[in-house]
Amino acid sequence: SLSEASLSDVIQLLTYSNKSGCLSVTDGRNFANIFIKDGKIIYATMLNRKQRLGNILLTKKIINSETLTQALKIQKSEKTKRLGEILIEIGVISEEVLKKELMSQIEQTIFNMLTWESGHFNFETDLLPPPEEYTIQLSAQELLLEGARRIDEWRQIENKIPPSETVLVRKGDTKDVPLTTEEQKILELIDGSRTIDDVLKLSKFGFFGTSRVIYGLLSAGLLAEPEKKLESKKATGDISECKNLGFAFYKTGMYNEAEREYNKVLEVNGNDTEALFYSGLLQLARGHHDAARINLLRSYGQDRRVSVLTNLGYVCLKLGFNEEAIEYLEQAEGLASDNMKIKCNMEGRIQA
Repeated sequence: SLSEASLSDVIQLLTYSNKSGCLSVTDGRNFANIFIKDGKIIYATMLNRKQRLGNILLTKKIINSETLTQALKIQKSEKTKRLGEILIEIGVISEEVLKKELMSQIEQTIFNMLTWESGHFNFETDLLPPPEEYTIQLSAQELLLEGARRIDEWRQIENKIPPSETVLVRKGDTKDVPLTTEEQKILELIDGSRTIDDVLKLSKFGFFGTSRVIYGLLSAGLLAEPEKKLESKKATGDISECKNLGFAFYKTGMYNEAEREYNKVLEVNGNDTEALFYSGLLQLARGHHDAARINLLRSYGQDRRVSVLTNLGYVCLKLGFNEEAIEYLEQAEGLASDNMKIKCNMEGRIQA
């Protein structure tokens, strides 16, 4: 865990040993991956940040939506090509700009992770990014040195900025105020409905740079929390992020954290099939078979796929509802007759 070994120490150990693979790290609210190849950091991403290359370039207005759509169509037909390569080939971006943006993405992801004081990590040897992702090579030592400097700055302001879910509003007239480019751009992102976290995701100045500017604008009285607290609104993008986090936490056995994320999805859409299905699996993993059956039945009502039917059959067998179990397993067998898990359950040899 990060309480026993700092993230910096873990990264240094892996890179000095010339390891290749994926370092997965979570602080219980966020989940991130750092990919290392032959001791060099080549890629990093955070699951609840929209950091895919196309989204980054689109947000920063380096490309437009039409260009991105065109490039993605080409990528679909030429699957061996990476999106970055295609954008360079069609002449909308240079390799230099592409590398700069990727470097910025990796830096911001790792710098953000370095602020986590507790959490867990896991390293999977030889697991590298999918082939469609454009990668570069960065020195871990340089990244960590710069990260240490930024962490020192962050510690000075972290307790002076409101929580990330806080909505900010503009305050006062800035017409005669000599704002920097960064301050002006970040003010433009603040519209009275976006949270600090929304602004951090949209800003092109990174986590630390944006946080520093927000702190300055708050101190100058140009930003404030609204007098009337706004009810938080969940967008589709937020739901997608919660699902990604929920799945990552579920796969790593962090069931409480996974349940929290899927509950967020169900607060927005109580009939979301995926959230209901994994909520059922979480209860199943805990041995709460009645609760698992309820969630899986609700998922079954939305989508009668093999995984739902198989797990429903298994839960019903555990509860002694044999006739009901056979009904679900027969439906599953009709969809996937060669599925061994279904066959084993049908034969009464219960498998989790």
